[in-house]
Amino acid sequence: MTKTLCAWTIICFCTLKLCAQTYQAGNVYVGTKNYIEYDAGNLPIIITAPHGGYLEPLTIPDRTCADCTTIMDANTQELARQIDTALRQEFGCIPHIIINRLHRKKLDANRDMVEAADGSAEAEVAWREWHQFIHAAKKDMVQRYGRGLLIDLHGHGHTVQRLEVGYLLDDPELRLSDSLLSTPSYRNRLSIKNLVLHNNNGFNAAQLMRGSFALGTLLATNGFPAVPSQQDVAPLVGESYFNGGYNTLRHGSRDSTTIDAIQIECNYTGVRNTYANRKRFATELAAALKVYLGKHYFASTNFGCRTATVDKNEGIGISVYPNPVHQSMTIQFEDSMDGVFTVTLYNLQGQIVYQDSMDRQVAMPIRTNLPPLSKGLYLLSLTNKKHTLIKQTKVFIE
Repeated sequence: MTKTLCAWTIICFCTLKLCAQTYQAGNVYVGTKNYIEYDAGNLPIIITAPHGGYLEPLTIPDRTCADCTTIMDANTQELARQIDTALRQEFGCIPHIIINRLHRKKLDANRDMVEAADGSAEAEVAWREWHQFIHAAKKDMVQRYGRGLLIDLHGHGHTVQRLEVGYLLDDPELRLSDSLLSTPSYRNRLSIKNLVLHNNNGFNAAQLMRGSFALGTLLATNGFPAVPSQQDVAPLVGESYFNGGYNTLRHGSRDSTTIDAIQIECNYTGVRNTYANRKRFATELAAALKVYLGKHYFASTNFGCRTATVDKNEGIGISVYPNPVHQSMTIQFEDSMDGVFTVTLYNLQGQIVYQDSMDRQVAMPIRTNLPPLSKGLYLLSLTNKKHTLIKQTKVFIE
């Protein structure tokens, strides 16, 4: 057997194993070579970030196809992680987060495979794993709730600093009347088609895109201008607008499924440009999604789950903040234990990158300053002589 055939056998085996794997909410999973990350959840919400990756492996050629876009969406990976934190705080449950860690010049995870990978077999494996993780998250949501919502997160560089909320209708169509937009010919092309057909209050398509309880309206009301919304019903002639791409089409409910999809193109200034703005937007998006799900999807948004990482033997909950971490982090116990504890950070290859022991007084948090570390995802372990308090919880270094 040739080396090439051996390599492909391993890749195919890993891909099949990924399909068959059982995912536990709260755990982090990665695809081949750690290119695609899946943070499994238990909320009826998926956040995908296809264009925020930084990895540029030499084994994947740069994409050079005629229509290839290779500019990354700055800070959307970081924004997705901040939204993760905000949703946990808002709902007490864990969203599904799926991140393409490859730079867009290596893989565009919002295109069909031909354009996405541009002929690279290694990038094609990552592309397949990206969609396998999304399908796994959708399957979990259907099993738990029967339905759910996917937000495909992007960043735009358009002149008008506002959110662009995409449902697969283009800007000339959004300038049509509410009555026309709510006819079957337009309704049936929406990435939230299932929601239009089955929502709590019988709202029509136009109301769900730019009515009082549209997602864009809820965000605009809380300080983040958005189109379409009640405040800004459609882009004006000549204004740029992204209406949704491959992920929104493939994973939304236009053609099938009870999972709806909405693309959110985030402006840079005021949303993506600073940690404080990302945190503020994430908080408001989480609050808006709670209203949105409660108004349109479910009788109650009290889903009865919790986010704290808990040791199965001891039942001790732990929270880590801020997360993403800058130069220091605080670890708060949901317990009165004291004593000497060891904090260990591992990279995704399982290597220890930081370790320290410290004495904790009763009911006091542990605060630790970190050495300079590369930006990215790490796994935190907190132990003492008797038991592991955190076996695996994710920390993002920003």
